Amino acid sequence: MSYFMIATWKMAEAGVKIGQHLLSQNATAEQALIAAIKDVEDNPEFTSVGYGGLPNTAGKVQLDAGFMDGKTYEVCGLAGAETIANPIEVAASLARLKFNNFLVGPGADRYAKINNFAQRDGLTDNAQQKWLERKELVEKTNISPYAGHDTVGMVVIDQNQHMVTGTSTSGLFMKEPGRVGDSPMPGSGYYAVEGVGGAAATGMGEDIMKGALSYATVSKMAAGLDAQTAVQQAGEEFVALYKQHNGHEPREISLVALDASGNFGVYTNVDFYYVKASSELGFESYHIWPAENGGYHEELLERIE
Repeated sequence: MSYFMIATWKMAEAGVKIGQHLLSQNATAEQALIAAIKDVEDNPEFTSVGYGGLPNTAGKVQLDAGFMDGKTYEVCGLAGAETIANPIEVAASLARLKFNNFLVGPGADRYAKINNFAQRDGLTDNAQQKWLERKELVEKTNISPYAGHDTVGMVVIDQNQHMVTGTSTSGLFMKEPGRVGDSPMPGSGYYAVEGVGGAAATGMGEDIMKGALSYATVSKMAAGLDAQTAVQQAGEEFVALYKQHNGHEPREISLVALDASGNFGVYTNVDFYYVKASSELGFESYHIWPAENGGYHEELLERIE
């Protein structure tokens, strides 16, 4: 049987390779996704997810994550967590509960602690130094404090054709305490329907949420479109509508998608990287950016057959 997975950003490369190996050994989609995203969360070199994530204005790292099972529609989110080592693992656990599927702040931290999930303060010395430097720069200039807000998002289908999707992020750099973007929000940051398709988003959450873009993408796949056509239409239609009402385009938006037939799709309005793997095509990592006349320029960074 075939397996497939797609993820946002170069930081997911090592994690996708881990997930691909697990899928080849007949692991479940959930096992592969959690292992892949945990690899990103545990690496302090990736300053927008997990350990070493960039702090908010108060100097605290607050983490968000979401998970959805495309077969059961079990869905969850957590936001503003400060002591959870691996938010994606806790998010998947919350999805299995009958109630209390979305927890925030101290509630999320408490749930993780009493259920024996690993604890860790996400603030590293490097992240704190970057925070101090940015704080000083913002005070001296008019630059935006918000640079640095990439989410790791994935969609996975295992050999039994079970589909899941999930996200993890530390959100905007220098965000206000308690700010939550699209990443943990079902329908915006992620969505999946087994037998149809799934999608995950990254970029400026305040704009992505306005279009519920992961749900919009899956809805188009449900109407019969393949992953690339669905995600492209969802993105373009939202951008046009947003521009019509606001007089300008939305900020950074990127989505990855995967349909039930194993077709991959990507939409972006900025410079973007994505990673994919399958039993047929192996591992591939790409750099992609919009072309002036429509479509994309694409650079293959790595391929392992």
